[in-house]
Amino acid sequence: MTLFWIVTAVMLVIAMVMVAPALLRPVIRNTSTGDSENTEIARERLEQIRQSHTHGELSDSEFAQGVSEVEAILAEELATQERSELTGNPFGKVALIAIVLSLPVFTFFLYQFVGTPEGIDAEKSAAQQQQTPAGHQTSQEGEMPSMPDLVDQLAIKLQQEPENADGWFMLGRSQMTLGRYEDAVASFRQVDGLVPNTSPVLLALANAVAMAQGGQIAGEPEELVLRALEIEPNDSIGLWLAGNARHEAGDFQGAIDYWQRAIPLLADSPADQQELTTRMQTVASQAGISLNDTPQALAPVSKTLTVKVSLDAALADQLTGTETLFVFARAVSGSPMPLAASRHSVNELPVEVELTDAMAMMPAMKLSGFDEVKVSAKISSSGSATPGETDLVSEAVVANPGQGEAVSLVVNKQRQ
Repeated sequence: MTLFWIVTAVMLVIAMVMVAPALLRPVIRNTSTGDSENTEIARERLEQIRQSHTHGELSDSEFAQGVSEVEAILAEELATQERSELTGNPFGKVALIAIVLSLPVFTFFLYQFVGTPEGIDAEKSAAQQQQTPAGHQTSQEGEMPSMPDLVDQLAIKLQQEPENADGWFMLGRSQMTLGRYEDAVASFRQVDGLVPNTSPVLLALANAVAMAQGGQIAGEPEELVLRALEIEPNDSIGLWLAGNARHEAGDFQGAIDYWQRAIPLLADSPADQQELTTRMQTVASQAGISLNDTPQALAPVSKTLTVKVSLDAALADQLTGTETLFVFARAVSGSPMPLAASRHSVNELPVEVELTDAMAMMPAMKLSGFDEVKVSAKISSSGSATPGETDLVSEAVVANPGQGEAVSLVVNKQRQ
């Protein structure tokens, strides 16, 4: 176990070193990390690997190899998931600090949530590492495949899984990292076809198309950004980009109108907020526009859900008191990754839980970004959030984030 975490720490340090140059130089503003998109793909892939390992389809060494591959792609992907304008990189330093502080914590909790810590047997793994598992080639020194090789492997796999929207999104993000903009456009178009009218997908596609046409946002990129804003009017990245598009077209008043709406939404990123404010003031001064005459900015909206969970009395005898209760809110369609998750001891039942944006697995996927969500609860004897045959579950209930009425769930059956 100790060796595993040492190796993980080394990989994280290497990933951060690789990411730093990209964040500290001018790059296109990444549009996929507005308050809508999520690294959900890495989490789902890790879950698939864990399940294959549990069912005996992967050996311990293959499991560790698979986890490392996903972490490698995730680390590279994070380099492009920080905000940066199409005309520059206003968030580089802040983004780097955020990655340094949050990536180790995120990795630890992600592994605790979907991994199998008890499955890491150092002696067994060391023995099995002497052999190279079929389909997982490494160098003689045990080095991981290069990023381009991993991306190529993912592209080949997705040809056999054309309906895997999460996989295509990860492929597109990875292709953006490698500068394969035309390929990224094709990948994001595939996602848009599978999950149409999704704000983070539209913004990611706008970014890719803009880069493919030399960094220009005019034309299709602007149209995609406006479509995203129709779905999520308070998306700070979409508003910032829409302002950039208007500025590029010479519509300075239109640019300022969008930027003024974006500024209060950046309250959690003071450096970004100050940068956009400074740019807006500069443009206003050059164009002779009084900021006092511009429309008032829209305040950000945060939505919550109150959930009351109880246990069917008929199931009480099946519990020992050591089980874990999970409460989830998921999108009605699309990725199964939770938008919010809360964990409790079964001894707390009946319990009232408030699901909030702060519980999001990733900042890009929040309750407030969806009009409808599915809310459910489960009791796990293993303490794992992933589905288990012995889980006791409730029926899923569709609810509206921000509604005043509490959602009532009753855990009343065993998972089928």
